[in-house]
Amino acid sequence: MSTVVLIVRWVVSGMLTVYMLRRYMLLVASHLPPRRTPRTSHRSLVILVAGRNEQWGLPTLLAAMERLRYPARLVQVVLVSDGSDDGTADLMAGWQTSPFATEVVSLPQSVGKGAALAAGLARARASELVVVFDADCEPRDDVLEVLCGAFEDPLVGAATGYPRPDNANATLVSRYAALERWTHHLVVLAGEDRLSLDPSIIGAAFAIRRQALSDAGGFPQGRLSEDTVLSMAVVAAGWKLRWLRDAVVRENVVDHLGPFYTQRTRWGRGMLESAPGVRSLAHLFVMAGYLDRVVVVVALALVPFGVLSVWWPIAYFFAPALCAATALHRAGARPAWRFAWAAAVMLAADLFVSVRSMVGQVLGTPVEWGRRS
Repeated sequence: MSTVVLIVRWVVSGMLTVYMLRRYMLLVASHLPPRRTPRTSHRSLVILVAGRNEQWGLPTLLAAMERLRYPARLVQVVLVSDGSDDGTADLMAGWQTSPFATEVVSLPQSVGKGAALAAGLARARASELVVVFDADCEPRDDVLEVLCGAFEDPLVGAATGYPRPDNANATLVSRYAALERWTHHLVVLAGEDRLSLDPSIIGAAFAIRRQALSDAGGFPQGRLSEDTVLSMAVVAAGWKLRWLRDAVVRENVVDHLGPFYTQRTRWGRGMLESAPGVRSLAHLFVMAGYLDRVVVVVALALVPFGVLSVWWPIAYFFAPALCAATALHRAGARPAWRFAWAAAVMLAADLFVSVRSMVGQVLGTPVEWGRRS
């Protein structure tokens, strides 16, 4: 066997081994008792919501914010319409039942989520914390109390919540997307938080100290995955990150192949784009994103040529299968077999999008943000 073939074998098998060991480590850590976090409601905060063409999901968010439990005198809401050409700006301007002081910013043309958040922050009053919600989510009434509790630790710069799928059983695609989300949050982020490995900020719902945001250089602009880039910048500035399972926001996952493809392409490319900000081994894995899927495709392609044993990809798939089974149990998903079937059917699509994302990033083809991003 040639030297080149041996190198390929060792590289691929080595990468599969590293990914497997990481999954098992986080799975074990996620079974440990969670870190105790108090609930507080004494810090001033600004809630930022930036949306583009969100007229269908926005009313749910606005209604949910009216139910938030937090002293109204400590809260300001800033709503930003990022060049919307539907009824988003009108809905924001017409929100008359807010219990909080509210500011509306309507941008004439789309500038991207990061820049839209920055525009909203520029119109906000002084506060200790900044809270960001996606425009189509439904935060639970206690989410602010839970998120703010993390900042009792003076080293914590940002804390992210748990966007719980509301439409998991809608379609085959939504079952797979929900399973992926449950696994990422209830196993991966839970394990990282337990080991103090700075779990990445999730853009759907997070809180950040104003000082930490300033230290990180503000909201990243012109990026495909601004939450990943911000996470790395906050850690690089010397702050810690937290993930809080009880900080729940309900949100619909993608339920058709078109949005699934667009979302995964953007996520995959955004993670690769964050490479310059990597400062730790944990965030190296975040940047690698869906690279393990690409490695699996390569491994499967090598099996017929005898370069790699079929047991390598089989052994690899056992680790994510065990993590997924654990996530299904914790999420209380029923019936579990439907989600397992969705994973089996959607696996090829997931692998294809992962490879396509890497190719798109190399070629530099454009991707825009919008709903389901």
